[in-house]
Amino acid sequence: MTASDPGISAFTLYYMDHPFWRAECIRLAVHIYLAKGKQLPFEYKDARVNGRALRESGKPVFGQMPVAGVVFAADDSKQEHILAEVQAICSFVGKQIGFYPTANPWEMAKMDEAFGGLTSATDLISSTMGIQPPERKIQVRQSICDLEEGRLTQFVGGLETLLQKANGTATNQVVFVPSFGLSIVDLAAWRFVGWVSSGILDGIPTKWVQESFPLLWQVHRQVDSMPETQSWKGKHSKFYSNS
Repeated sequence: MTASDPGISAFTLYYMDHPFWRAECIRLAVHIYLAKGKQLPFEYKDARVNGRALRESGKPVFGQMPVAGVVFAADDSKQEHILAEVQAICSFVGKQIGFYPTANPWEMAKMDEAFGGLTSATDLISSTMGIQPPERKIQVRQSICDLEEGRLTQFVGGLETLLQKANGTATNQVVFVPSFGLSIVDLAAWRFVGWVSSGILDGIPTKWVQESFPLLWQVHRQVDSMPETQSWKGKHSKFYSNS
């Protein structure tokens, strides 16, 4: 690896066999790229692994997944270098295949901003997973979804505000960074909304996003209706049979 030759020869995404947004946005970005008849500039592997085994491997240096393994073209040793945070992974691989800006610092910052909002909302929901008894968990989730004072409302409402400011009165296509177009953060929002609206999170109404955050819901619907997304869902129907 050299600073003057950062090209990569191989990229491996390590995550469980699960469609959570942190990994699924990367998988879908690669799928869309290939579906358009393009050839990846690197060898790609979607390594669906046991979560415990992955943690024990030491690759998730922060204890979180997914992680990515990168082999640089100029490295004759073929040593795998690890990226261990989803925002860094999305930025890195997105730049390789046209789903993340490479030259405009403002566009990069706005995508990072949206990723930060998605991560904050996800972390808040995740913090409720272990609450017992179940009745208390439902109460907490209902509280954070309160449209007046809920903390989750603040995070998801922030994403809605980003979309409002970026898109103005445009309604034909809504994305987080219109000057760039469809990006990996829009794909991440697609799966985040799918998760929150799926009904598996007791206490969060399935139509909460749809009824309260229409632009974020539109991003979800736009991505979901793409032929490439539909073909991806068809290939992985065990996760998407009800969507």
